[in-house]
Amino acid sequence: MFVPASMLYTNHPILDNLKEVVKECIAGNRGMQNKFYKYYASRMMGVCLRYSKSRHEAEEILQEGFIKVFTCMHQYKFKGSLEGWIKRTMINCALQKIRSKSSLYPVINIDDIMTHREIAEILHIAEGTSKSNLHDARIMLQKQLGEGMQMLKTKM
Repeated sequence: MFVPASMLYTNHPILDNLKEVVKECIAGNRGMQNKFYKYYASRMMGVCLRYSKSRHEAEEILQEGFIKVFTCMHQYKFKGSLEGWIKRTMINCALQKIRSKSSLYPVINIDDIMTHREIAEILHIAEGTSKSNLHDARIMLQKQLGEGMQMLKTKM
């Protein structure tokens, strides 16, 4: 018989008094935070894996996500599911990581470095070829960035 994952953990002590658990986590009770983490980590790891390219990256997102969960837990108002709130926090951390990666491309104005004439002389090509190569490189970069942004939008 198939049992949904959400049904597997319904009798866990963490769920018996959720408000008290959250209160203790907000107060900085490390033991309670550890129990809370152990209860939710495997579920949230699945979320993080969907937004990352590797297990290592997913673990980083999970870690950053739980730091955010514990520092912002006072904002949770018990409206809606706590697990849903944690999941949204993990997704936001993953999306932030994706956004920060896409902004790592350096913005270089080639004219600030050297002229097309200098580039042409170094590479033994025509000045027009240098301009054309730069144009092609910019188009390729825009295409790659566009695909990355499209991937980001489809995961939302």
